[in-house]
Amino acid sequence: MSTWLDSFVISLVLLLVFVAVVTLISGLDEFFLDLIYLLRILPRRTPGATGEQALVGAKAMHTEDSLAGLPEKPIAIMIPAWNEGDVIAQMLENTLQTVRYSNYQVFVGVYPNDEATNAAVEKVSQRFGRVHRAVCPLPGPTNKADCLNAIFDRIFEYERDAGMQFDIFVQHDAEDLVHPQSMRVFNFYQPQTDMVQLPVFALETDWREFTGCHYVDEFCEHHIKSIPVRELLSGSVPSAGVGCGFSRAALEAMRERQGAGDGGLFNQRSLTEDYDFALRLGLAGRTTRFIRPVLKRREMVERGWFKKKLVEVEREEIVATREYFPSEFQPAVRQKARWILGISIQGWQLLGWTGGFWTRYMLMRDRKTLLTSQINVLGYLVLAGFFFLFMVGLLFPDEYQYPSIVERGTWLWYVVLADTFFLLWRLVLRAHCVYVVYGWGPAIWSVPRLIWGNLIGFFATNRAIWLFSRSRLFGKPLGWEKTQHSFPTEQKISSFRRRLGDLLLEQRLIAPEELEAALAEQRAQPLGSRQALGEILLNRGLVGERDLFNAIGVQLLISPQDIDPYSTPIEALRLLPREMAIRYSVFPVAFVDGARMLVATDQILTREAIDTLEAAVERHIELCLTTRTGLEFAIVHGYERLETPDQTLLGERLVKAGLLTPEQLDQALAEQRRAYVRLADVLVEMKLLSQPQLAEARRAANPGEMLSDTLVRLGRIGPQELREALRSQTSRRRPLGEIAISHGWVTADQIRRVQGEAE
Repeated sequence: MSTWLDSFVISLVLLLVFVAVVTLISGLDEFFLDLIYLLRILPRRTPGATGEQALVGAKAMHTEDSLAGLPEKPIAIMIPAWNEGDVIAQMLENTLQTVRYSNYQVFVGVYPNDEATNAAVEKVSQRFGRVHRAVCPLPGPTNKADCLNAIFDRIFEYERDAGMQFDIFVQHDAEDLVHPQSMRVFNFYQPQTDMVQLPVFALETDWREFTGCHYVDEFCEHHIKSIPVRELLSGSVPSAGVGCGFSRAALEAMRERQGAGDGGLFNQRSLTEDYDFALRLGLAGRTTRFIRPVLKRREMVERGWFKKKLVEVEREEIVATREYFPSEFQPAVRQKARWILGISIQGWQLLGWTGGFWTRYMLMRDRKTLLTSQINVLGYLVLAGFFFLFMVGLLFPDEYQYPSIVERGTWLWYVVLADTFFLLWRLVLRAHCVYVVYGWGPAIWSVPRLIWGNLIGFFATNRAIWLFSRSRLFGKPLGWEKTQHSFPTEQKISSFRRRLGDLLLEQRLIAPEELEAALAEQRAQPLGSRQALGEILLNRGLVGERDLFNAIGVQLLISPQDIDPYSTPIEALRLLPREMAIRYSVFPVAFVDGARMLVATDQILTREAIDTLEAAVERHIELCLTTRTGLEFAIVHGYERLETPDQTLLGERLVKAGLLTPEQLDQALAEQRRAYVRLADVLVEMKLLSQPQLAEARRAANPGEMLSDTLVRLGRIGPQELREALRSQTSRRRPLGEIAISHGWVTADQIRRVQGEAE
């Protein structure tokens, strides 16, 4: 036993020396970057709202007003897609409905043999006119660069047909959750900057999913520390392939420089065309920047050990792209193998060692993973070997005694101590980076996830080496290995929306104690039938309907607008029946490009409700937001027009007769809408109902049932009381002619004459 154990100990010592020395060198490299981050990056921040360019590596502080105050340059969003039929429609719809920018078009690269993705993109393009397909010339999968080059050809074709040019080109993937303010950030920094890379973060999953969550840790460390330091030292940054914007001048210059063998603007010989392109862009003297835009938000959080109390705090929200990454081991290995193959191996093969000292230093860091990923696992084997010897000593104390492998005071002793320090330091700094984005809980879990991430890196590196070797030995081309993607659920997306209470606080429309009281009332209600916070605030008289309407529009990222039921096409009213309008709390506003219908609502609609409405009107639905009062007014007066389809409206007749101007008619209609009082408000004023009873009735209403019928059915009011309330409501209505007469625009005789001519 002692013979083979002696050989085992000698091998273990030699392996320890090798691992300890390489780990020390790598640890010093990482520690150097950490010091740069702590001394030069962490203390910095730039007031981007003043229009200044962000300091290198600094947080760029902005406000929504500073981003929205600039003229919108035309942007082309590029999305390469292969076998993305499961997620592309959701991604496109979410982006189109949430991005706070108007001057942009979306181009999706698809393959002729990918029917599911083609069908999904085509369906969205019919609903949203700004979505365009770019069909690749060859069947898929080829590679991402080939798909991007096909997208560029489609963009240039669009520019020729439209007689315009895009100033900014933004790259995203089919699974991205795009930040609503990201296009405004690109608009802010370009075209003065040739490439702007925004942070990319993984969407957090259950803490037990170590594979999916290890992306959280790595992307946080990469985009909070490593890339800003890289930009500070070398003057350029790599592209992540998503959340990345290029100026037109940069793309045109690079198109002229690309070699004939590259296959187009993006290098088709590389599996990581984004990394290759950004590095070539920097070497060509073009400015590449990593911008971490931060928006300040005010929100309420619960504080206190024994008695929880809402406290108003200021939070910083990072404008970043977020997405789910693989949550299973094998898909994660395949994805990271492609990254390592493209960056570390093909980058070495295609780009060599070029640029200045700091650029070459960063290239060395990109490629050292080929060694360090192996060393990490060898280190685990060394620890396992020590544990094995320890167990042998415990089980067979009299048969074998071995001296201490690492003697105190020797050079190896100090190397091991240094390695231990660097390991602990690595864990602390990684936890710090995770904390910046996700908070303390995920930061703590990043510590044990480091080991799992190293194991994934080990297998991914060996797979990358095997794929490259197979390609060189047998001439097998390196193709686009598909990673199965998933898109966040509506519940996950809603967690990124601004909370209504925080928005109202930020606008100083309510006080913190008023919000706390409203939330307490909401929590006291039964879980399945709680009132919406906005409804509680409205019932308490703490906020006006107009202010609430505007705040909900910001929260849901739906365009708020007043609607005019008299301008809705009669055909739209026929397509969307009154019963359906009442059931889903909607009103048809107008037809858009023939293939879509603009529909107003006072609440967020479910996907099922939208599908039902689209099937009824045989058109795609586009939503806008209006007040509940405005919606009820539109339903009452809009559908009245169906009862007299052959008659012309009084307002239109007065304009046609030259007695009113179109501007005067708009003003009169607006006053008529403002004078409208909801039946519910009349019942509360007459003390026939309380606000809680009213809210309970709304929750108990059957689909398509009017509120008055619900109240009678529940026995809350009697028929006589309902008639009195309806009379009171009707008496408050202001006829259009009466409003026009009160302003002195027309006389009563003129109105009678116009009405008589119509008869």
